[in-house]
Amino acid sequence: MHTMMEAVWSRVGHRMARGLWGRLGSMLILVICYGMAETLVLLVVGWQVVTLLTGCTPYDLRVRSFGGQLSRYIYHIFLYLTNNSDRRPFPFSPWLRQPVSST
Repeated sequence: MHTMMEAVWSRVGHRMARGLWGRLGSMLILVICYGMAETLVLLVVGWQVVTLLTGCTPYDLRVRSFGGQLSRYIYHIFLYLTNNSDRRPFPFSPWLRQPVSST
């Protein structure tokens, strides 16, 4: 009986370790993705400032929509990294394309 329980716990421990290593690997990839997304947010903000200073329409809908998508993406990365969600964001799942509200 004792060896049967050891075998069960060994399998459970192996699955948990495999899940932990998978999550840690995903977290590492998402930290890298966060760095790239942060750079893109700075570029979007810079573009909007330049267009505002040059008198162009400052809120190009495409740039604004992309900025909104990036902010939601970063939010979902942080949810996963802080263990508040098990849903892995892009590149592990499709990119979220929700329209930006007009506020």
